[in-house]
Amino acid sequence: MNSILIPYPIITEQHVIAAFLDRETARIDALIEKKQRFIELLEEKRQAVITHAVTKGLDPDAEMKDSGVEWIGEVPVDWEVKKLKHVFKNFDSRRIPINSEDRGKLEKIYPYYGASGIIDYVDDYIFDEPLILVAEDGANLLSRSTPLAFVAEGRYWVNNHAHILKPRRGNLIYWEGALQSFDYTPLISGAAQPKLTTEKLSTIVLPLPPIEAQNEISHFIKQEGCHINSLNDFIRRQIEKLEELRTALISAAVTGKIDVRGEGGAA
Repeated sequence: MNSILIPYPIITEQHVIAAFLDRETARIDALIEKKQRFIELLEEKRQAVITHAVTKGLDPDAEMKDSGVEWIGEVPVDWEVKKLKHVFKNFDSRRIPINSEDRGKLEKIYPYYGASGIIDYVDDYIFDEPLILVAEDGANLLSRSTPLAFVAEGRYWVNNHAHILKPRRGNLIYWEGALQSFDYTPLISGAAQPKLTTEKLSTIVLPLPPIEAQNEISHFIKQEGCHINSLNDFIRRQIEKLEELRTALISAAVTGKIDVRGEGGAA
């Protein structure tokens, strides 16, 4: 470290450079913050669109009826509402955890799922069909920084931190949207380690549209998701460019590549 050569301007110029960087990086940081907030708003819109679709359907002129369930509200007259245990088969008994030390010795071939998605890869699989996983424990049950319900496809392994559900009938994407729309907060137990038990999960009530409606809603969710994903990707690229600009600006200012002495940055 002692052998590294660094630029060493006089103290008055250091103050000018520092003031310039404070001002310019603050502008860049403010832009980044606005774009990050826009991504958050897009994710909120995504969830709102999905929730409306899976509880109200896509026909604004459909005749409605009271579902009798507060979080669902009114549903089209040809829809039903059912408890989860009557709609899904539960495969939690087939879960097998593998500790991180043992996983480190395995060839990385098949996804290894936990409560928040893929956390590793292993050399074997338990499941070879599309299923829905729902987080069983962890802080994400409350923060919801990542989806609580998601589809796992192909060949994969699941540990004991995610519930495994297979619809008795219906469209997997529709059911993923319905499960992601539900507010699990009242069902979660444990303060230090939030947990959603199998028993509590089985009691939640979900809207049950006809298969044709499920398929239409699934197609709609995919279309909306692609549109929002494209916007998110575009904004993230903008954020990356702003972060690169920030780094380049700092480097150029402190090495004298740009002359900021005329920027009026001195105190």
